[in-house]
Amino acid sequence: MTQSRPPRVSVIMAVYNCDSYVGKAIESVQAQTVTDWELLCVDDCSSDRSAEIVGEYAEQDRRVVLVENASNIGAPGTRNVALSHARGEFVAILDSDDVASPDRLELSLAAFERDPGLGVVAGMWDVIDSRDCVIATPRGGALCDEAIRESLLYERNRIAHSSAMIRRELMERIGGYDVELPAAQDYDLFLRLLPHCRFLRLGERLLSYRYREGAISQVNALAQRLYAEFARDRAQARLLSKPFEEQRELEVIAELLSPDHRRSRRAARHLNDAALVALYWGQPRHARELLRSARRYWPAFPRTFLSSAMTYLPQHVVSWLGDARKMVLGRRA
Repeated sequence: MTQSRPPRVSVIMAVYNCDSYVGKAIESVQAQTVTDWELLCVDDCSSDRSAEIVGEYAEQDRRVVLVENASNIGAPGTRNVALSHARGEFVAILDSDDVASPDRLELSLAAFERDPGLGVVAGMWDVIDSRDCVIATPRGGALCDEAIRESLLYERNRIAHSSAMIRRELMERIGGYDVELPAAQDYDLFLRLLPHCRFLRLGERLLSYRYREGAISQVNALAQRLYAEFARDRAQARLLSKPFEEQRELEVIAELLSPDHRRSRRAARHLNDAALVALYWGQPRHARELLRSARRYWPAFPRTFLSSAMTYLPQHVVSWLGDARKMVLGRRA
């Protein structure tokens, strides 16, 4: 591919200490039914062989490009570096330990062609473990723009970040990822894109998301949920032209994440929810760790006792209970 002819799609991948998985991620892009792409892998000063492995693929395939950061700047900043090198009309996001389905790019591009007003197209996913075994297949399906907007603003993010394809012009218009936000930058990105475009989630599976036990500590699990809540509240305030005490909210979050944190029912609720996700994905040991952390925030929080009992149930019973709960509450993936 020459510099005079930009590819249709720029796949961006932030790489950091994932030498066991990055090769599979790259190969999943090489296996796409669409060939008009570039893969921009930006290594964030990995201490393992990640950069070396990416370099080996780049030597064999000119569409694979290795960029190395001079210093460690974190995943959001690293994705922004990749975005600055992108030449495609569309940007597809893929995490370095995930696996794209072979028709991911084809299906996403077809959706954009059917509806030129779309700015973001994503899809369904399954969850795999470190051995590539499927451990969960979230229920759900296609979602229209209205449903996605309502969920993003008032409930939660229902878009798998690593399955999303976005018009590059829109990514550049909003300035890419917010590097000042310590967590939940993907949710924040979609919230900031809301005023500029329409969204679509396809019913087809576009991604295998890798869940690694122990990769998400209780601090990170809590931070993801607290900062997601912060991003959602901030977006609502902007939409309604209401005041939002951003600095005060950030101070509260920092206090909750500190080692000498105060008691908080809010933090316990978030950790209990994170434990249920881990349990649903077949990780009872990690779920128990998260529940122990939840009880440190609020020892008498009733939900944690029921959740703890669930960690000793057979996995098929846990899966059935999880599906039943989502159906009763009207909450799908």
